[in-house]
Amino acid sequence: MIQPAVISAGLSLAAIAAGLFLLFYAWKHRSQPVALGAGWALIAAALIAAFIANADRGVAQIIVIAMCLTGVFFAANLLSGLPPADYVVERNRKADTSTSPSSPVRKNLARVWTFILTGPVAGIIALFAAATMFRVINRTPDQIATHGVLAIITAVVLWGVISMLLLMEAKLMRRTLFAVSGAAIFAITAWI
Repeated sequence: MIQPAVISAGLSLAAIAAGLFLLFYAWKHRSQPVALGAGWALIAAALIAAFIANADRGVAQIIVIAMCLTGVFFAANLLSGLPPADYVVERNRKADTSTSPSSPVRKNLARVWTFILTGPVAGIIALFAAATMFRVINRTPDQIATHGVLAIITAVVLWGVISMLLLMEAKLMRRTLFAVSGAAIFAITAWI
């Protein structure tokens, strides 16, 4: 007979794969809000099933698997040579009507800056937010290991959420403002 933990682990893997696929689909087709909600619901269900399967270690394992699957989805998209997403085609069509197109150097710098904001800066925000959470919940010394694991898991999840929210912001200056102010606020709360 199959153990309940094995069933929970299998359900968690299936839910995380389906949830990430739906998020990827919603990213490619911005007119599909149902796919976005369903993707996040499946990811939440995957985390719960992973916790049932193997407690905090199961959640950590499913997060690592989710990061690997995300890399596979993006790599497959880059290697497949698919046409650009619907919103990219529409944005480029609107951009073609302007009289002064921006230079390729400026576009590349904007892409590098976006990568910096959604990678290291979002990671710093997530770490400071997790440190803040750790300071708030760590009131009992005998539970420090559990609280530390919770903070680590929170940091990883927050990093993904913050990166996605920054990418959803269309204006580069607002994206920068949000990232810098978020890092400053959580740095202050982590050290106070």
